[in-house]
Amino acid sequence: MSRRPLAGVAARADLPSGLLDRLVAIAVRPNATLPALWACLEDARARKDAAAHPALPAAVVAGLLGHPHPEVAWAAAGHPALPAAAVERLVAEAERAGPAGRAPG
Repeated sequence: MSRRPLAGVAARADLPSGLLDRLVAIAVRPNATLPALWACLEDARARKDAAAHPALPAAVVAGLLGHPHPEVAWAAAGHPALPAAAVERLVAEAERAGPAGRAPG
């Protein structure tokens, strides 16, 4: 299944809030599917939980490190599936950035 149709659902502003609340709830379910998580990554309220979900493959998690929303990048940085090489790059970047490179919030 393509991620595009579900991602399009998350981007629709005309949907009832109850439907979007259900989308947010999907992101924290242990049995969430990858296509559902793709949709959750498109929703502002669900993207952080979706980025931290254990069902995301390592390649997807690594790709989220450059996500334009910092909360997604930080959730991906703490993901257990993040490849060791990506972790090493993050540590090196943090060391170069110094105290200014701390997590948001």
